[in-house]
Amino acid sequence: MGKSFQISPLQRRILKLYIQTGRRLEKSKVAAELGKDIGSVSRSIDALESNRDLKRDFAATFLKVEEMGLFEEERKTPTQTMAATRARKFLAGNHVGSAPTGGKVEEGVISFFPSWVPRIRRAFRLRAEGCTYSEIEEEIGIPQGKLNYMLHNPAYCGKVRHKGMVGDGKHDGIISEDLFKRVQHMEKQYGDKDACYGFKAVRGRLVPKEGEAEEIEEMFLMRLQKKPYRKIGDHLNCEWTTIQWRISNPKYAGKKLVDGKLVDDPRIEPIVDFETWKEAQEAHTFEDMITERKKKGADNKRKLWKALPGAYDELVENTRLTATQVDYYLRLIKDKGRIVKLYDARWYPKDELALELQRKLNKKNWNSLLPQSRQGIENRDKLLLHLLSNGPSSPTPTSRKTGISRHIVNYWFRKFLADGIVEQRSDCKYYIPDENARFLQTAQKLLEAVRNQYS
Repeated sequence: MGKSFQISPLQRRILKLYIQTGRRLEKSKVAAELGKDIGSVSRSIDALESNRDLKRDFAATFLKVEEMGLFEEERKTPTQTMAATRARKFLAGNHVGSAPTGGKVEEGVISFFPSWVPRIRRAFRLRAEGCTYSEIEEEIGIPQGKLNYMLHNPAYCGKVRHKGMVGDGKHDGIISEDLFKRVQHMEKQYGDKDACYGFKAVRGRLVPKEGEAEEIEEMFLMRLQKKPYRKIGDHLNCEWTTIQWRISNPKYAGKKLVDGKLVDDPRIEPIVDFETWKEAQEAHTFEDMITERKKKGADNKRKLWKALPGAYDELVENTRLTATQVDYYLRLIKDKGRIVKLYDARWYPKDELALELQRKLNKKNWNSLLPQSRQGIENRDKLLLHLLSNGPSSPTPTSRKTGISRHIVNYWFRKFLADGIVEQRSDCKYYIPDENARFLQTAQKLLEAVRNQYS
């Protein structure tokens, strides 16, 4: 059969490279190793893998190459020699690898311990009847890890296996080949690993699990009432993403997805009827989710708008929104030109009074005097009010009368002087020019009007 399979010189080089490396390489690495373009290498590998005997199997590839006489001096490394030896042993019916559970290997022939034979046969019979791994472990005492390996091993029915290939062995099996095939068919049925929340596996079927099934029914009922996933999750004490996945799982209606269509699965006992499941899917679409989020965002913006005017910290405290949400919605409303931040570091609705005040404040560059703390705002306003009410003054008497420390008074007076709010004359006192005084008094009145309107 190998002689009739014709291969090109490039395919010969690829096969030799596979043998030398001992594994199947990526097409890009093969192209780089052989110095060929990726297109021709890809076509050659696809042609090789179309042959079943060569497809993804190192041992079969080695034997095929050996039959064709393609491998001569290169087959000298220990890895290649060991691969050839194991492949020959397998073809001769000898066991290759470690001994199976409950047996030993002598000169390539498997023999089973007499004390293990009844337990192994009992395990295969129970699994063929549909018992779960946990039920079998409880009865015969074999751990589920070993049990999984044992039930998939053809050595118990007189076969040997090597690198995906199965052949007749020299030893006698302890179970029939028909029983082994029935167990492999049962492995494709539902087991412990397939039992999602609300179900338990019983003899290859999924049946409702007491306690969890009632929660699943309640979950679908709440969904039909248009309850959001987060509220359902809080009620059932689980993540809302888990609720979303469970709602969309057709197993709860006794269905499975085959070729994009929902069909009945006789191995599942449904928790809810299909109509209820279908209504739950229609109760929440992507458009509904977007609508819910928009509604929640509108409610948050309305809540923030009612809390105005206020400073950033006040808005966080009064609205019970997070700092991130307040910052986001403030920027959102500000970008639409509906609010304004005034000199007292508070946000106000942007109406005619606020617009007039902002125009006057920007004219005098008032924003450069914006302090970073509420105490700073109070100190600044107290000093300006003192100068407006008592006339010109120097820092020392101002400090005594206002109760503000002298270095803070000096700081603000220098700030006022630099921004043109006050001027210093030959008597070392600070004066507010008449123009600025009229502006400050007007600004104060406008600000009080804004506060009174929105307080």
